[in-house]
Amino acid sequence: MPALPWIIGGLAWPHLLTVPPWPGTWLVLFVLSAGCAGLVAGGFSLPFTGRAKDRAIRKDPFPGLLLGLVWTFAAGAWSCWHIERQLDLRLYRILAPTPVVGRIATLPARLGRTLRFEFIADGGPWGNGARRIAVHWYQPAIAPRPGERWILPLRLVPPRGRLNFSGGDSERFLFAARLHAIGTVKGTGARRLSDPSGIRLSRFRDSLRRALDARLDGLPGGGLVRALGMGERSGLSDALRDAMRSTGTGHLLAISGLHVGMVAVFGFGCARLSLAPLGCRFARLPPQCLAVLAGFIAAAVYAALAGFGTSPRRALVMLAVASLAMLLRRRLAPFRAWCLALCVVLLLDPLAPLVAGFWLSFCAVAVLLFRFAGRPPLRGGGRALWCAQWALTLVMGPLAMAWFQWLTLAALPVNLLAIPWVSFVTLPLVLLALLGLPFDGPVAEVLPDMAARSAHALERTLVFIDHRVEALAWHTARPGPVALTLGVVGGFLCLLPAALRLRRFGVLLLLPTLLPPAKDLRAGDLRLELLDVGQGQAALVSTREHLLLADTGPGHPGRWDLVDAVVAPAVRAAAMNRPDLVMVSHGDLDHAGGLAGLRRLWPGTGVTGNTRHRPADMAPCTSDRAWSWDGVAFRVLHPSPWLPYRGNDSSCVLQLLAPGGRMLLPGDIGQIVERRLARRRDAGGHRLLVVPHHGSRTSSSEALLDWARPEVVLIPAGWGNRFGIPDAAVLDRLTARGIPAAGTAECGALRFTLRADGRLESDSARHARRGFWRFPAAPHCPGQQSPPSLTSVEAFRYHAGHTDKNFVSKE
Repeated sequence: MPALPWIIGGLAWPHLLTVPPWPGTWLVLFVLSAGCAGLVAGGFSLPFTGRAKDRAIRKDPFPGLLLGLVWTFAAGAWSCWHIERQLDLRLYRILAPTPVVGRIATLPARLGRTLRFEFIADGGPWGNGARRIAVHWYQPAIAPRPGERWILPLRLVPPRGRLNFSGGDSERFLFAARLHAIGTVKGTGARRLSDPSGIRLSRFRDSLRRALDARLDGLPGGGLVRALGMGERSGLSDALRDAMRSTGTGHLLAISGLHVGMVAVFGFGCARLSLAPLGCRFARLPPQCLAVLAGFIAAAVYAALAGFGTSPRRALVMLAVASLAMLLRRRLAPFRAWCLALCVVLLLDPLAPLVAGFWLSFCAVAVLLFRFAGRPPLRGGGRALWCAQWALTLVMGPLAMAWFQWLTLAALPVNLLAIPWVSFVTLPLVLLALLGLPFDGPVAEVLPDMAARSAHALERTLVFIDHRVEALAWHTARPGPVALTLGVVGGFLCLLPAALRLRRFGVLLLLPTLLPPAKDLRAGDLRLELLDVGQGQAALVSTREHLLLADTGPGHPGRWDLVDAVVAPAVRAAAMNRPDLVMVSHGDLDHAGGLAGLRRLWPGTGVTGNTRHRPADMAPCTSDRAWSWDGVAFRVLHPSPWLPYRGNDSSCVLQLLAPGGRMLLPGDIGQIVERRLARRRDAGGHRLLVVPHHGSRTSSSEALLDWARPEVVLIPAGWGNRFGIPDAAVLDRLTARGIPAAGTAECGALRFTLRADGRLESDSARHARRGFWRFPAAPHCPGQQSPPSLTSVEAFRYHAGHTDKNFVSKE
């Protein structure tokens, strides 16, 4: 047991790296471990410690330290090997559609008209070796099944993702899931090569899902039944997803410690009741041990139905540790068992700390152990449930803010209702329905209906509560490392016995996590943050006390948008509750696709813009509009009030005039409007220019560049987009004038702060949020200590993903 802290430390320290480990780091650590082990085996000690007899009397700590280093170096080598292997197998270039042979590895999940699944490729144009690919297939003629071998014409791209200064991190998730590429089926050359074979668990789950779908047959609540029974969430409605997030009950969908533990308790109880009347032993095992084995087997089967996902696997390991201690009749301290389970999980999956579930699950168990272990039991199950939920709320709140930038005060009362409902009503009915699938008869037919009715009642209740507690849930800013640490420590202090009189200090330590981020802008300062929304545009313009959202990013009304994932976290990180004004440059969905979601999130926010069918509550964005915030003037230069809507050429052209200089946001205007702007007399002085129309060939004319004379040009475009923008001709014009450019494709979100004294500060998300799993920023991207630099056209397109040699270096 003394080795556990050394092993956990060795497995965890590589995750503190902000850059990938050097190639061969694992081998160096392994050699160091072997060397320390040899010293320990040879009885080596410090030469000045005296005779062996004296060392034994003084209990020389040096051999123990060497043994600890053996465990640390060995565990670090194991963790670094996994990291380096994932980095080596990951794809770093875009590949044209090419036939790839492999096997369907997971249950295909349908999202709208698109089918998603994981595909293990035998080999391909990137070289030998199996790769795990996340495949998207739009409207397949034949739905694939797990275990089948297929040949798929795939367009493969690296597992990159959007990256902003706040919000989620899809690259970290893809790295932790060991996905080496993302593929899209192109063309009609897909065909099945063989029937299902191998991957028996996935084939069994597929058969079980088909049988369950036949029994449910469109019953309301069926999506929640599949989520609880098999971990299949594709059938959940958007209303239920929003309700579970707003009420803090999203953990009920993840088959984790709560569900696995309840199934183990059910298995233990059923076995105990069955064996108690017999009073006999089987294979020299007492009934108590048999019941423990039955509970663990039941939990293992349930975890298998969920596909042995990350959360069920962690819960099963923790349950295995507890069951083994009971079978061996060893008294294992609760926190020692917790450390042993943590060590086993890290050994099985050294990349587990990259996902939120790892931290939330182990911290939740630690909170419950801290609150209840070694203390007198509470009377009444209701009181114990209340204390447990209150303890989890105090400690897990700061962690939820750090991972999801989300906080809800409704979680405490709603979970007091939802957890017993799921644990004692819905989940048992779902398990009985799954057990009855192989049988026919009225009972087997009624059980799925009862499970669906229970799930539907829970769904309606959560949606009903969500509509009435929206004010109790809101987006938050991500707390810094110091505030997060203080918040977690404060939460644990609040759980100490009242006699210690430390709870008041715990409350004080919790306060920094609840405070809004400090405002670092003064009167006359101006900040532009160009968000990374892929192939689209959204920007935040901040002054001392006001915030303008220029465009809302891509999306499709009623289907999807990036408001919750990108825009809302950025607004909260800007120390604002909501934008003061939303400006939609024009009606194209890559600029206005998130408007509906934004209205839903922040009703009553003022909106101005130009669309073909402009709503009554949207003010027109024309050249007669101007205002001032905190010493910064906002002026619309185009279009004129009498011009009809002309698509891209009707984009709002917004000019920002601050004491330190000017900025220009021209939307998607073309060269005709650019020449019209160039006839204005107020030429030059623009510190920043957001390139028109994402840098397409039809914009960014010489007339506009000569009139604006920008110091820096920003390019909102998606990495490796199918339009090939920014166009090489546009980059040639910028290079010829010595204007440095930076794009969201290769830099992530871009942030420029123009101080009142004329200083221009810059940063990019890929510099600010580094990690060994991260695709690095391009050399010309701005950082806190370096402005954007001038680069060649070939180098720019090389890093944006548009050249024939489309390789992104890991350096």
